Amino acid sequence: ALFVFDCDGVITNPESEEVQRSIIYQIASIMKKGHDVAFNTARPSDWFEFKVLRPLESAVDDHQLLENHLFCYADMGAMYALYRERELLW
Repeated sequence: ALFVFDCDGVITNPESEEVQRSIIYQIASIMKKGHDVAFNTARPSDWFEFKVLRPLESAVDDHQLLENHLFCYADMGAMYALYRERELLW
């Protein structure tokens, strides 16, 4: 299965713009079950990296999950992020 998430109001509090950590851990759990996860946000890539991707890195035990099950689009779809050899690439 593929789970697709927007950031604003879905995994973040719209007023504070803070990521809800419990949701990050739920998303990590989805990936651990072998499902694919995609994010599509209009937010800038640097915001997305530090508010969403870095916490998600901490929430997964196996970095291969990020390489094999994660698809990310930021800056209104203009930027694509992927993981290769434990490194985030834009």
